[in-house]
Amino acid sequence: MTDTPFHSTPEFRALSWQAQWLFFNALKDGPSRCGVVDVWPKRYAELSAAVTEQNIIEWAREIAAGGVALYDEATDELMLPGYMADVTPANNARKVIAVVNAIKAVRSPEIAAAALQELRQLRANNPDAAVWNDPRAAALLEDLGATAE
Repeated sequence: MTDTPFHSTPEFRALSWQAQWLFFNALKDGPSRCGVVDVWPKRYAELSAAVTEQNIIEWAREIAAGGVALYDEATDELMLPGYMADVTPANNARKVIAVVNAIKAVRSPEIAAAALQELRQLRANNPDAAVWNDPRAAALLEDLGATAE
């Protein structure tokens, strides 16, 4: 069985071309290690005279309503659900440390909580991985609350 790229999913294909345009432009800067990207309405509105900051906000809302990503309008952050599972193998302490630090940098409390929940799920799926006992990773996980059940 092969994984379907996110841009081939029915949810993504159902988005307007404008929302897809915003999504790909936001991804150009690269998501953080916890799958969060910034959607800067002012910055993206400057890319075209026909686009306003309100358009950007509406398209980000559409992305969230379509189930493609989580969006916090207060912080203009989008989170790509499932991103961590693809980029953070549970056997690499440096990657786990990078994810924890990325979660700490998320400005949205709701998105940070969703990212933390994904990290907890990653740990639950691989409970015996040595990375969870690495002193550096363990300290950061404990500080973040990622060890709580």
